[in-house]
Amino acid sequence: MSILEAQKLGRQLFGRKDYKAALEAFTEAIELSEEVDAGLFDNRAATSEKLGDLTAALRDGKAMIHLDKSDARGYLRTAKILQLMGKRDVALGIYKYGLKHVRSGDPHCEVRAPAPGN
Repeated sequence: MSILEAQKLGRQLFGRKDYKAALEAFTEAIELSEEVDAGLFDNRAATSEKLGDLTAALRDGKAMIHLDKSDARGYLRTAKILQLMGKRDVALGIYKYGLKHVRSGDPHCEVRAPAPGN
């Protein structure tokens, strides 16, 4: 199976809420990859979160930051997991650190206006 096939399968399984199988598919995609894309770790972190394994999700979030300090996804995923772990102060520190390193125009951190009436 190729990296793209494993990732596609993982996304399909995640969509069907078969999180254990999705985790295996994303792990296979990561293991097959010579240059791992942060998106693969993000997929696996989201899956680990659904399975309640916040430690594994946090590990993948940190791996995303290590891969590319200028990509917002790693900071967003890591801080979210830290919040779920009840570590809000640490999460805030991650957000602040990310603001210093994320490249301007990163499509993963665009600010969205609230919907009318909210």
